[in-house]
This record gives sequence, structure tokens and C-alpha cells, in this order.
Amino acid sequence: MFVIIFRVISVYYSFLTDFSVDKSKIKYLTNVRAEYLNNISDKKRLKQSYSVWKLLEYVLENDFSIYEKDFLYNADGSWELKGNKVRFSLTHSNNLVAVAVSTNFVGIDAEMCSKKLLKLKPKFDFNDFSNLTEEESIQLLTKKWTEKESLFKSKYGNNFNSIKVFDKSANSYCLTVCSLDNEINFIEIETDKFL
Repeated sequence: MFVIIFRVISVYYSFLTDFSVDKSKIKYLTNVRAEYLNNISDKKRLKQSYSVWKLLEYVLENDFSIYEKDFLYNADGSWELKGNKVRFSLTHSNNLVAVAVSTNFVGIDAEMCSKKLLKLKPKFDFNDFSNLTEEESIQLLTKKWTEKESLFKSKYGNNFNSIKVFDKSANSYCLTVCSLDNEINFIEIETDKFL
């Protein structure tokens, strides 16, 4: 008899509002994260990176009761929480930030649906692009691209779960999670809760 253990992945996402990152706030983060953020010169990317870290802190404290957060930056570009079995993955695209948290390896990727993704058509082998409208092609390419990126981040995943979310300007995004886990809960968090 086989026993299958189902784990649940929690995915938290938020749409950023207009604000700027005060670099003096960064000094209150752990050294490795502060160093990472201080090396970002692009204001938009700094805002995204700072916000996704603040969302992760909020989630770890409020949903997992983890207050001591010693993060390590690995040689492969991934982050981990030292001395803890909680795994996480971070992503951002335009004004969307998202965090996936699990006890298993997990990868998450988000991408705003836009015409620029049409240039990715040659990277994917789809016979039926000719039958799709431009909008349908964009949606399919965005989904496939985020699946590829989330698989790369998860390292071991084989289950994909994607949702389409919209910001207040009606921009659509594809948010994809890859993991070995079977169940995924998507939870939207208002930015004023963690920023």
C-alpha cells in the first residue's frame, strides 16, 4: 500500500501602489538582503525587490510564526531560510509581487501579458499558433514562459498551477507555480499590510 502525503503551497501576491523605497529602510534588513538591495540601481526593480521581501517577511511572521529570518544567498542564485524547512520562491513583474511558500521545493514566476512575448514564439514548438488570435497567442506564450521559469526555480517540480490575475489598470498577468505538491492556495494581500 502506498501513502501519498499532500502538502499545500501558499501563494501570496499583491499589486504595488505608488511609493518609493527609502534606502534608509534597507539597513533594517539582514546583511545579505541589504547588500543585495543596495546593489540595485534601477528604481523600479528596487521597489519590486524590496516589496517582495517585505511580503515574504509578512507571510513568514503572520502565517508561519517565523520571526528569526536568517537568509542565505546560494551560488545558484536561489535564496533559502537558514535552519528552517520552509521553502520559498519570489517573483515580480511590473506592479505584481508574489511569494510561494511550502515545506517542499517550489518555484514561482509571474509575467504581465504583453505583445513583447510574441517574440518568444520560436522558442516553443506549437503547431497550432496559426489557429490562435494574437491575444490567445500572448496568453499561451505567457503561460508557457512562466511554467518554464517556475520549473527552473523549483528544481524538482512537475505539477504546474497557473492563474490569471488583473491589476486595477486591467493589465493581465499569468502567475504560475511549479512544485511536487498537489494543492495550491492563491491569496491576495493588500500592500498596506506589509509595506
